[in-house]
Amino acid sequence: MNSGWNLSAVIASVHGRALDLPDWPPDMFAVCATVLAESGCYVSATELGSGRSANSWHTLANEIAEQWRIGSGLVVTQVPDGVVALWSVVCAHANTPMDVLNEHHDLVLSLIRLMGIADSRCAGFGINGDSLEWREVLTLLATNKFRSLTRNVNPNRARVLPKQRTPQTGLALRSLSHHLALVRPRGVVVKWLTPIQIQGVKSEDILNILVCPWPIEVRAEHFGLVEQPYRHSMNRECVHRFFSFSPPDMSDVSALLNERLLAAKAQCGEIDLVVFPELALSDTDLSHVRATCLEHGVALLAGVRRQPGENNRPFRNTCCVDVSGLVLRHVQNRELRAQLARAMSGPVFQDKHHRWSMSREQIIQYQLGSRLPVSRQCWEWTAIQERRLNYWTFSNWLTWTSLICEDLARQDPVSEIVRSVAPNLLIALLMDGPQIKNRWPAKFATVFAEDPGSSVLTVSSLGMASRSIGPDGRGGSRVIALWNDCVYGVRELSLPEASDCGVLSVSPYMREEWSADGRSDHGVSSIPVFAGFAPV
Repeated sequence: MNSGWNLSAVIASVHGRALDLPDWPPDMFAVCATVLAESGCYVSATELGSGRSANSWHTLANEIAEQWRIGSGLVVTQVPDGVVALWSVVCAHANTPMDVLNEHHDLVLSLIRLMGIADSRCAGFGINGDSLEWREVLTLLATNKFRSLTRNVNPNRARVLPKQRTPQTGLALRSLSHHLALVRPRGVVVKWLTPIQIQGVKSEDILNILVCPWPIEVRAEHFGLVEQPYRHSMNRECVHRFFSFSPPDMSDVSALLNERLLAAKAQCGEIDLVVFPELALSDTDLSHVRATCLEHGVALLAGVRRQPGENNRPFRNTCCVDVSGLVLRHVQNRELRAQLARAMSGPVFQDKHHRWSMSREQIIQYQLGSRLPVSRQCWEWTAIQERRLNYWTFSNWLTWTSLICEDLARQDPVSEIVRSVAPNLLIALLMDGPQIKNRWPAKFATVFAEDPGSSVLTVSSLGMASRSIGPDGRGGSRVIALWNDCVYGVRELSLPEASDCGVLSVSPYMREEWSADGRSDHGVSSIPVFAGFAPV
């Protein structure tokens, strides 16, 4: 932002219509949140959120939000007088320089109130529901390529997406809203994708995840140096090398997954999601796995190694999400299922944001000294593509996103976006050692479990977990996943010798959350909590 800008210039840069009243609630939210973020004046929200004023403001915000009438086609038919009055205060300060905004107390509180009213009006936007308004909101989201709920906002300045959690510690802009999140484009494509209603014989308050920590065996020969002459511009030999990971395709993966899904269903009931760790599948494996998931009516989240291009270009380390199976679960006619599946958008890919730099200690830990030089830093030979972050909503209580290994630890540039949009479940796909409480994944999972309060599942392959040698010189661990939620804490998920996968069950823990300006979410916040882990 130009330091010489005044309030009017900032609003015009967001809304594009000078000081015309933004009558669409997400647009109002985008304008006010941007001004508050760039001025830092959101800290004044605590004045509304403490003492007797909190209760009166909470009631007033809800009353005004209910008066914000939206008709068919999301046409605003009535903007409340309370909103018009607050916006008139903003217009009266149009020429106020941004760097002295905090000196105008009435203006700052008006911006905070407008942001809060817009947030209250948008309760449930983007989350599953049966109302006509909800379906029209989803259509608007799709029209905007699932990137924003706004209508007349400059997408290069601000976007607005739904959110699930409100941080209950600290004070940031995201502390001021329950239902909407301000997303400021900073080199990351962020999408809130199609919500899915989970229905069937079991309760919708149960999500069953089949964790497949494959490959179950990782050999040293699956790793190798990439033969390329890497040199600096001064023609001196580079101080690092690049490595690749190239295990063979899993020729029987379709039959194996089919057996495990049948066994898991017999043991635990309906399975909703299948998860494979980082780099578990090749492109060929993925096509077989997708077909099996479609047949069984389950969603898929999988780490995939996509083939390199010509001239030994880096391969793509991606995660793939395909929800087709879950969407089509209750379509019984096989031909109709196939027809609908072809009509759907298909799998969504998200590339890894950071390469793995394998240190000397890690090369020794994974017993790879015969393949990779411990004298040099070895970097993963993967391409860094456009950075993306995708969100998926299951039922009306669960929104999840995924990260790939390093992206959990090297948190720029996505960490602020994760916290702002606040999914209540984060799944990290790793190529890592055992997922025990005292290792790095647990530390970084705790960061997100505290703010915004996301539950975190980290998953690694059984092959890497058992290959890893700990500080005590022991190996062979079968702790393939770690669960962390802010209610019951951390739990290691381990497989016995007879199992190569397991079903993780999670359920919502409902609680009331409060925004920094004193508004309640009426107890609709859900925290996915551990409900059991059954080896298959």
